[in-house]
Amino acid sequence: MKVLSTIFFAMMSAAVKYCGDRYPVGELIFFRAAFALIPILVLAWAAGGVHVLHTQNPLLHLMRAASGAISMVCGFTALTLLPLADATVLGFAAPVITTVLAAFTLRERVGIYRWSAVVVGFIGVIIATLPHMNLDSGDWRHFLSLGAGLALFGAFTTAWTMISIRRLSATETSLSIAFYFMLICTLGSAITAFWGWQMPGWLDLALLIGSGLTGGLGQVLMTNSYRYAGASTLAPFDYIMIIWALGLGYVLFDNVPEPSVLAGAAIVVSAGLFIIYRERRLGLLANRKAPVRTTN
Repeated sequence: MKVLSTIFFAMMSAAVKYCGDRYPVGELIFFRAAFALIPILVLAWAAGGVHVLHTQNPLLHLMRAASGAISMVCGFTALTLLPLADATVLGFAAPVITTVLAAFTLRERVGIYRWSAVVVGFIGVIIATLPHMNLDSGDWRHFLSLGAGLALFGAFTTAWTMISIRRLSATETSLSIAFYFMLICTLGSAITAFWGWQMPGWLDLALLIGSGLTGGLGQVLMTNSYRYAGASTLAPFDYIMIIWALGLGYVLFDNVPEPSVLAGAAIVVSAGLFIIYRERRLGLLANRKAPVRTTN
């Protein structure tokens, strides 16, 4: 589920980047959220009706929506300022931060191997950020480009969002978590129409609607994945998105990342793959040690 969600999110990001420099970020978020409700409601109907959208924690939904909305604003703006692959790689700081936050806030057990991979992944993110740094600047305000700064701040709020999803999963359905997030974002972004929206052409309209549909499917898959595994375990699977981002960025936008971005991405992906390998080894060992039940 997490791997499939990265494919849909990469498609969504490509659509947002294509349209991003022509429309206000509030309008982009509106299409992303409003049309994401369609697959969510269809899946809710297939799952048995509106009762699956019942919530016991409206306040926690609101907090999750707030961090998610901030992350979306930062991420969408970064996409308009950076190449697709660069924005994606910088967003990989989120899995690193999620693993750290899960250890301290959710009390998830993170061993020395995963901590080591987290450190390596963080180094990879720093290397990928180098093209967007002004190391000779005497003013800290110009040390990092606006796009890179927004991408990294968006990664931090994304990590808090992942932690909120993990908490909500204890009492809420995955569909209700995705539904209330998109509903709150739809209502909030609709208010920005008073500050001016642009009427999209047919191609842009199709892409904006597509960003919502693919984003909605990705949201459901991602949210549901946290029901079956811990946040620190699933976080590394986000790294797979770099494959789709590199391909779409090259084919659609003719973007060839800087060597340091590719090097940083390789380090981050390697760290993520190591964690996945380690989790599989631990799972196999646990299965071997589990007692075998016999019947008379």
